[in-house]
Amino acid sequence: MLFGAFFAAGLKTLTELSAFQRRYEFLRCLGMKRRQRRKCIAWEVRLLYRISTGAALFMAAAYMLSFVYRENIHSGKDLSAFGSAADVLCTFSKGLEPAFLRNWVAVIVLYVTANSVMQGIFARYVARKAG
Repeated sequence: MLFGAFFAAGLKTLTELSAFQRRYEFLRCLGMKRRQRRKCIAWEVRLLYRISTGAALFMAAAYMLSFVYRENIHSGKDLSAFGSAADVLCTFSKGLEPAFLRNWVAVIVLYVTANSVMQGIFARYVARKAG
């Protein structure tokens, strides 16, 4: 699934290459230095990845919390009896097993690392092709 996302993002980036080239030319006509133009284009390419990575991290955290909540419900704990959010969070943390948390963090770190590497590759490629 991760490689499918990379393929889709790469395809989107390649289809927008001519638009990046026109924008790059416009920035050159405005008098922007080459290094600044490349930085600007690379930042714009990375923006889509950053938004999608943020959404993925949010959904991963929501999934983990719902998983722990479900585990607590099936273990017979009544979470409605707790008054404050701190009490509920303490109950959530008791439901986390160290192996689950370690594996979850490892997958998230691996995903963010792979996504960052692909961001850099696509951003450099577009900056070179546009210039």
